Amino acid sequence: MKIKYQNLLNNTDNITIIMASNCSCYTKNNRKCKNKLYISINNKKICYIHAQKEFYNYALIIQTAWITFKKNKIFQLYLKLPDDIKNEIKLSIHRDYYLKKLLKKFLNNKINFIVNFDININNLMKNINELYNNYSYIFKYKFLIENNNITDIIKIANNTNQTCLDIITDIEQTYILYNQIVDQDMIDMRNFYAGFTYELFEFNIWLSNKL
Repeated sequence: MKIKYQNLLNNTDNITIIMASNCSCYTKNNRKCKNKLYISINNKKICYIHAQKEFYNYALIIQTAWITFKKNKIFQLYLKLPDDIKNEIKLSIHRDYYLKKLLKKFLNNKINFIVNFDININNLMKNINELYNNYSYIFKYKFLIENNNITDIIKIANNTNQTCLDIITDIEQTYILYNQIVDQDMIDMRNFYAGFTYELFEFNIWLSNKL
């Protein structure tokens, strides 16, 4: 906070502005200050820098008192408003807080789903769309994950990742073993699981860095 002390103190009776002498204060090294521009307060010559150091706390107290006064005045006006207007004001002020609170609740529901999900090849392939849908929201709002959940989520994501890799291996080995022609649906399935494993891998790296 920069305060122009010359302007603030110019009208005080015991302060005069002098333009042709050095500051009478001393530096931290106990040397005489060589600054030319200064003010004289009670016959003490002070440069602009030393004035800031000496009067900053006083200026801060005055400003704090003034801000508190204005806030109290506004609050008194707020108390006189009708309830419906009060509620609109509170909603506007706390909108970000309520949004974050709702997102956390939404995210916790998604986390609970993957925590309780039975991870095996058959169940994963049968419910892959629902599982991926829940993970996609967790990926999106991962910055809201609480630290006490990270270790469990890393373990679950690793298990899910390994199961997806097993499915990819089964797809590839089946068609190599039986020398069958791979249709487009099977290629798309393999690519989907590969993309999912990559997302899970990056997700786990991000979580590990938060620990």
